[in-house]
Amino acid sequence: MPRPFWLQAAADDFWRAAGEVEPFPRTLEAPVLWALPLFIVKVPRLTLSDVRAKLADYGIAFGVDGPNRNLYGCLIAFAGKGVVMLDGSEPPDELRFSLAHEVGHFIIDYMQPRNRILRRLGPAIVDVLDGLRAPNKEERIDAVLSDVRIGVHTHLMDRTPSGAIGCGRISGSEFRADRLAFELLAPEDAVLAEANASGFASTANDDAAAMRAVLVEVFGLPVASARQYAHFLNTVGERRPSIRSWLGMDSDADDAGTTSRSNVSNFPAHARKRLT
Repeated sequence: MPRPFWLQAAADDFWRAAGEVEPFPRTLEAPVLWALPLFIVKVPRLTLSDVRAKLADYGIAFGVDGPNRNLYGCLIAFAGKGVVMLDGSEPPDELRFSLAHEVGHFIIDYMQPRNRILRRLGPAIVDVLDGLRAPNKEERIDAVLSDVRIGVHTHLMDRTPSGAIGCGRISGSEFRADRLAFELLAPEDAVLAEANASGFASTANDDAAAMRAVLVEVFGLPVASARQYAHFLNTVGERRPSIRSWLGMDSDADDAGTTSRSNVSNFPAHARKRLT
């Protein structure tokens, strides 16, 4: 099944900006630095206190309240640029997925809406987007319609069970970030080609295990992520997706009561809980 337009376009734009497609297994670190205004920081056993301390060193006020806790990673974006902080003690497979997921949020939730409203309203809106002045009535309406975050944009990958996704907008955001993360690390076409070359067929239960092995051994995905992505690739072609799913508006949480396993909207979010 062809990939959704938003997904293909985002991946193509990323690699075009990077200037070179990284071989597998990908770390994404060098391409991210070439393609995006993102700075990557690794801190062993990352906590929320570490995030606040590091950003204070950079002269950035980080206003997220709550108790100190362990994090897989986080994204802080402001003024068209961002910082991704990762738990540097994680193994390479977890690091690459954490980075890819935060890159997905930066592109889909921050840069794309920001660029849309800049094209619509021009450079005069920059101070509004960065929280430096209040929008007027017309600008406020446009910002709402464009779903733009005003001021500092933050996303936390929380390690605790309390990080459950709480609403459709957040779960849809997580779905799209995971979808782009998988496409950057293990593009669907490349995965299916590798699996077919390894004798994979798309029907038997054993083939799901074979595809998981390909995702882990060739593309370097964490085992839990590989299990989810293999399930998605095994089932997504069985039924046409809904229009909402094709546009990336649905997530697994939106269809929690359905029995179908093949709709793209049932693509499972990554096993690790997150707070946005």
